[in-house]
Order: sequence, then C-alpha cells, then structure tokens
Amino acid sequence: MTENSQENTAPQENTAPQENKAPQEAAPVAAAAVATSSSDQNERTLALVCHLSLFASFIIPFSSIIIPLIIWLMKRETSPFIDKVGKEVLNFQISLCIYFIACTILMVIVIGILLAVALAIAAIILAIMGTVAASKGESYRYPYILRLIK
Repeated sequence: MTENSQENTAPQENTAPQENKAPQEAAPVAAAAVATSSSDQNERTLALVCHLSLFASFIIPFSSIIIPLIIWLMKRETSPFIDKVGKEVLNFQISLCIYFIACTILMVIVIGILLAVALAIAAIILAIMGTVAASKGESYRYPYILRLIK
C-alpha cells in the first residue's frame, strides 16, 4: 500500500509546478493589453464628451455644437474613431438645430409645440444611446439626421 500512496502523490507534485507556470505566462499579456488600452480609453472619453455635449447646451447655448467641433478638429487626423464619432455628433447637432427651427416656425400652429417636445425627448434618448455605444468603443449612427459633414 505504501507504493500506491507514493504513486498517487507523484502526479500531484508534477501538476503543481505546471499550474504555477500558467499565471506567470499570462501576466505579460495582460500588461500589454493595459498599455494599449490607455489610448483607447482616452478616445472613448472624448467620444463620450462629444455625445454628452447635448446636455451642456441646456446651460450654454450652442455648446452642443462647439464642444464636438473642437474635439473633432483637434483629433480627427490622429484618431479614426474620433473622426467618425465627431462627424456623426456634429451632423446630429446641426440636424437638431434645423429641426428645432422648423418646430419654432410650426408653433404658429399648435403642432410645433408637440413636435418640439417629442424632438427633445428623442434627442436625449439618442444621445444616451450614443454615449453607451461610445463607452463600449463602438460608433453610433444617429437615425433621421442630415449627413452634412462627410
């Protein structure tokens, strides 16, 4: 029986060093992923600011156009992601301005007020959806907007 107990312990001793090697080999891969993700995180943060600039316009008029325009002009040549997101957000904000001008004209008839409220709610929801997509590193295409900047 002593031979069987020695045979049972021998394979266990061999597996222990192999288990220790696996985490040590995985550590450099994780460190490399962290090193490259800092630039991705900066791009995501700037994309989030672009999408969330809609809410800044509640305090400062036209900041929803100015903020993404500044970010897009600064980063469009160095980051394809910011270039795409910046254009999309600018197109969305310009389209919103045009749509709100149309709603203002239609306020002579009562329908303009209802359209403006519906447009404001849709703009908030779409900006939040764009923010969520940007936080995942994905680009978001706003529906029903004029694509003026290409």
